[in-house]
Amino acid sequence: MAIAVVAGIAVFTTRDSGGPVAATTPDGAVKAYFDALRRGDADAALALSLTEPADKTFLTNEVLKKQIDNAPISNVQILRVEDDGRVRVTATFGERAFDETVTVKQDTASGQWKLERTWAVIDIGEQGAADKALIDTVTLFGQKMPSPGRALVFPGWIEFGNTNSNLESLVSPPLVPLGALWRDEYSIYPEFRLTDDGRKAVEKAVLAALSDCAKSRSLQPKDCPQRVSAAVAIDGTAQWTAPSELESVSVPETVQAANGLSVVGRAVFLLTVDTPDPRDRRFNEPLEVFFQAKVDIASDPPTVTFPWG
Repeated sequence: MAIAVVAGIAVFTTRDSGGPVAATTPDGAVKAYFDALRRGDADAALALSLTEPADKTFLTNEVLKKQIDNAPISNVQILRVEDDGRVRVTATFGERAFDETVTVKQDTASGQWKLERTWAVIDIGEQGAADKALIDTVTLFGQKMPSPGRALVFPGWIEFGNTNSNLESLVSPPLVPLGALWRDEYSIYPEFRLTDDGRKAVEKAVLAALSDCAKSRSLQPKDCPQRVSAAVAIDGTAQWTAPSELESVSVPETVQAANGLSVVGRAVFLLTVDTPDPRDRRFNEPLEVFFQAKVDIASDPPTVTFPWG
């Protein structure tokens, strides 16, 4: 590894060879850690940790390569080394620069200097806005998040996805900061949105629910939005023709609860019904219906209820 000193600041270039590196100084440990990350050597990075990770699902060369490919590490500089082993370092992940002080300690067994921890604990389980059903749909680097929404990762770029094709999990910026290494946990709050296919699935499910409502012979079908007064028609004689499309519909982009997506809209039924005076019998009369639907997108296909039906 080449080391250049510019104006009293140590600037380190990438080490090409792999494998664990013995660090005989605090700054040497920090240098070796960033070197391991930049070359995608997860084992070498973990070997520089005083703490053993409980789970290595996302602490692999494959995942680390994805992180580095999407947010390369550059501009690593050691600015200062304190007498107690703390090392001030700056580094850039992708386009985001960090200036942090890393705590480095000497391993009593080997005498080598190591970071207290070389991986971060991220947590998406403690959500104020999202419910557990949504948390359970999140994937990390293409794999399902461990329960209860906590995972161990190296700092840098992260990739969230979703097991539900109707949803997408978004985080901005998609980056675990360097400072997350010395926090007990780093909380991430993904935003859940409907995909284009998800929106279509919701509208299709609403239409299907309205079609079920059209099977009733009642003037005011239970749990359905269409209503006709019994004062002007004979109950039990209604023949509903379901709408083939929605006249208007408002579907929220952001999802707060998997089983409680609120959708409002307007549809037109055709109604044939007997009246007290046969001369007033209604035949295929359009009836404009305004509805509010509660959609459960956790189910496949989504299910719909009309709370005020």
